[in-house]
Amino acid sequence: MRTILIALALAVGASAQQPDQNQPFDVNGVQLGSAFSDWQKGPGAKCTYFMDVEPDVASYRCPDLVYAGVQVQETVSFYHGRLINFYLVASHKDFASLRAAMKEKFGQPWRTEQKVYSLNGITLTGEHNRWSNGTTSLNLAEFSPDRDHTLLFFSNVEVMADKTKSAKAKAGGL
Repeated sequence: MRTILIALALAVGASAQQPDQNQPFDVNGVQLGSAFSDWQKGPGAKCTYFMDVEPDVASYRCPDLVYAGVQVQETVSFYHGRLINFYLVASHKDFASLRAAMKEKFGQPWRTEQKVYSLNGITLTGEHNRWSNGTTSLNLAEFSPDRDHTLLFFSNVEVMADKTKSAKAKAGGL
């Protein structure tokens, strides 16, 4: 009986660490896929327009924030009024801390690989981790956009698929 209770407790603890398969990941309570108007009234009120990174995708820079205990620079992008991605840049010294926090929150990555990064004439080998729950894709790159920084990139799979489908249709690919 005690063995069954221990096994049950371990199973509950393990499932508590795994993200909900039907819910988009969030950054400090802001969910991917959220409407621009809702975001703008809340956390987005302090953000400023940055640029259109591609057709129909507008990006906004936000004041630095803390995510998973780490100071990050945040850029968010919207496609047709829906939050498509979060782009969080942290100091490279915080990579191990971010990796541990992502594993704690989202479980083990579905893929971890060593990548070669060519940055300003320097070649570095670093880790790249990927998580997905079918609704959200999360990438943690050890080096990006330069050797002094780490990138955490959340994207909404459904909105990304809509964007890709629309781009192909506009290009005559469908």
